[in-house]
Amino acid sequence: MTSITVTLFKIITIPKAGDYDEYQFRFSAIQTDLIGGPEEAARTRRILVTARMSRSLQAIWRLEGAAVPKVLFECARRQLEECASVRGDLGDFEVDLNSYAAPRQCPYEPDRILMREGIAFQVLLNKPLGFHGT
Repeated sequence: MTSITVTLFKIITIPKAGDYDEYQFRFSAIQTDLIGGPEEAARTRRILVTARMSRSLQAIWRLEGAAVPKVLFECARRQLEECASVRGDLGDFEVDLNSYAAPRQCPYEPDRILMREGIAFQVLLNKPLGFHGT
């Protein structure tokens, strides 16, 4: 089965505007078997995920400080995995979390989320992968 390797290479905090905190996560993605080969640079794709969480949801979920971007990263990572593995599609997207469409409790434990520039993960593909927005 084919897999891709996705690497978080940049975390950007967007200046506060409105009732939410916003971050951008910049990822690179490449078919795993191309890593180290002559096509690696040419076949690596960049993905931009813009993620925001309303302050009301932060209060409901009792999140503050570094916990907010960690939870947003985890949501972005899981959505990226789903787009790649289930739909065979990988491109820029947005994650928008607010109190209207979220569970009453945060589904993740922020202390257990590993989020740092350079962290990589593999995604097994159920469909051939296409890229959009590249």
